[in-house]
Amino acid sequence: MKKLILIAILFLSASSLFAQHHSKKDFPGWDAIKNQKIAFLTEQLSLTPEEAQNFWPVYNMLESEREKIWHEKRDLEDAFHNDSTTMTDAQFRQMAEKYADIHLREGQIMKEYNDKLLKVLPANKVVTLYFTERKFRSYLMKEYQRKHDKD
Repeated sequence: MKKLILIAILFLSASSLFAQHHSKKDFPGWDAIKNQKIAFLTEQLSLTPEEAQNFWPVYNMLESEREKIWHEKRDLEDAFHNDSTTMTDAQFRQMAEKYADIHLREGQIMKEYNDKLLKVLPANKVVTLYFTERKFRSYLMKEYQRKHDKD
């Protein structure tokens, strides 16, 4: 179970892991992590009520898109681990192309949502958001390590 938590935390950087149907099924603690993230971002960004009202719907859509990407990457990794000993070179090539396409779409999504975020927040808060997301991942890792060290 601890490994599952650590793996999930590591993937927070590439995607949102907070989709409703997978998070509750895969790990019931996602809602708690999601709530921590909301509180963390709200505090760090010092959102005004108007900013918060406009920001959260855009951010939640971004998180949903990130989660889709994350699941696609995870599916590819699962396929690699399960089938790599029997795959042909053509299948590896196809997998490599799909992996590159996923990363390309990930970049396109970030560009699209960067533009949307800049319409609802001042630029300094958008940049702060990006660094705060990284800071949150670091916080989660430290929390995990702290709890792991106690066990």
